[in-house]
Amino acid sequence: MPNIASDLPGIHGINTLHSTGKRSIPPTPKSAFLELYLRQNEKERLMKQQNRLKRQGDQVHKNIGATNKVMAGLFKTATAVMKGQENADKAGNFPEKSIILEYPK
Repeated sequence: MPNIASDLPGIHGINTLHSTGKRSIPPTPKSAFLELYLRQNEKERLMKQQNRLKRQGDQVHKNIGATNKVMAGLFKTATAVMKGQENADKAGNFPEKSIILEYPK
């Protein structure tokens, strides 16, 4: 069953009692160690998430670049076909064995 709450926009930005630092009991000097440990775990989790998002962003940029290259080749081929050039396959840098389909006008 999918988690519907995680799909809501802005749901991850809601402050919880833990993130605001409010407690039901007053803090004691001993609880500072526990709080420090919890904050360190939260910091490590956020740093891992930041690294994961950076890697995903880099991959998206690579995919956009590859898609732009393919689109440029297809655009060259399409414009060559529209102009009626016989060597349209060479304009798009496709292998010689590829066939370009032309539709009747």
